[in-house]
Amino acid sequence: MRKYLVLFIILFLFNGCGKRYEDHSIKSKTASMEEKFYFTMDAGKKKDRESVPILLEYLKDKNEDPQVRRNSVWALMKIRDMRAIDPLIEGLKDDNIALASATALGNLEDKKAVDPLINCLDSKDIMLKGNCISSLGNLRDNRAVKPLVTCLHDKNKRIRSAACYSLGEIGSKKAVDALIEMLKDEKPDVREMAIVALGKIGDKKAVIPIKKLTEDSDNNVRETAKEIIEKLK
Repeated sequence: MRKYLVLFIILFLFNGCGKRYEDHSIKSKTASMEEKFYFTMDAGKKKDRESVPILLEYLKDKNEDPQVRRNSVWALMKIRDMRAIDPLIEGLKDDNIALASATALGNLEDKKAVDPLINCLDSKDIMLKGNCISSLGNLRDNRAVKPLVTCLHDKNKRIRSAACYSLGEIGSKKAVDALIEMLKDEKPDVREMAIVALGKIGDKKAVIPIKKLTEDSDNNVRETAKEIIEKLK
């Protein structure tokens, strides 16, 4: 009997929670912050398109709790609803959701986001800049090649590595010479990522410069160089 009582309580709580967030989807203005938090998470997990208008409402409302807004960005990214593109582009200018917006725009793969993401590459926020670089790699648009080549000269090694990676994802041969130069970078991580990028682009002119790194001081660089040379043969 006790076992069945426990089961009944669990089912009651589970169903109650589900109903509460369904009700919230109808009356979002009256919901608590906790309800909004769980609603946004649930909407993303279920990829619930009916939730999109409310998620957009939270996203645009600068008076809303920042975490609820970030959750909304995540949910919209999971749902992959293109109505989110313009609000997310605006979100790049909002400190509370800029990082999340940059990542979401890359995942939604709409080329409309290319220029706004490029414009953010001048940001002093390293994390935002890194997210924008990664998203430009996901979007694979040649407009990003020149700005990403400029990022190869950034003083931060993570930015240089991210730029190498994204140039490899885009695959433009216009980046080959710049990436060959990055094989001389002082940081092993950057040299290794430049090798990987050149391997993805597949230009044979990179074989000889990469071959020199088979004798690099860093083991990961040496092994990656050997692997990519075999690929480029």
